[in-house]
Amino acid sequence: MAIEVYPVVHINEESQAVDQALSALDVQADGVYLIDHKSIDARPICRVFNNLSRTAPNSFIGINILQILNSIEAFQLIHNMSESGELNRLPDGLWVDDATDSAFATEVYRARHKELKSVLYLGGIAFKYTKSYTDNPTVAAEIAKKYGPFMDVVTTTGGGTGRAATIEKVTAMKLAISPQKLALASGVSINNISAFANVADQALVATSVETYPGSGEFNLPKLVELITAAHD
Repeated sequence: MAIEVYPVVHINEESQAVDQALSALDVQADGVYLIDHKSIDARPICRVFNNLSRTAPNSFIGINILQILNSIEAFQLIHNMSESGELNRLPDGLWVDDATDSAFATEVYRARHKELKSVLYLGGIAFKYTKSYTDNPTVAAEIAKKYGPFMDVVTTTGGGTGRAATIEKVTAMKLAISPQKLALASGVSINNISAFANVADQALVATSVETYPGSGEFNLPKLVELITAAHD
């Protein structure tokens, strides 16, 4: 089974982020996600999104607003910024690290605002640095089964940045939610992509394909190698 690859663009400088996203799309990434570890608000990520969406209007562009961990607040923010024109359109995907908080309220809000259903919702389950994190396959599967119906793509990680989830954990979670999609958001590399081929649907990648972790610049040969292996 092929795995979709979404490089994660760390925003260090806005024009660099746009250029790196375009480079990733040029080498057949399935889309990109923008993330900003440095700013105190969402304005920089919105500016990068707007610039990128004008340049690559037909490409999948998602965001992760790290300043907001709560899923209902994240959806309210993108909805309000789209309505006000601060976002020139809704993002194609919204990735939230902790989907266990406000899960039902988020579902109600998306149902009330039908346009938000067009935004692919990646919700963190058993996700690094959140209260739901676990490495235990059975517990992770139980959490995924409970909260999976409130999102589009169940998204999980290993224990930290650049650390892969165990195949046992990923397999258990996929069995619990199948046929719903499962995304991996840490530690995926050319060395382990084949191991996840039958249990993961998407890979959000940065550390293994950057010039150095958090650089915001891709090592394109490594990225091409990973995309090629994932798509086979």
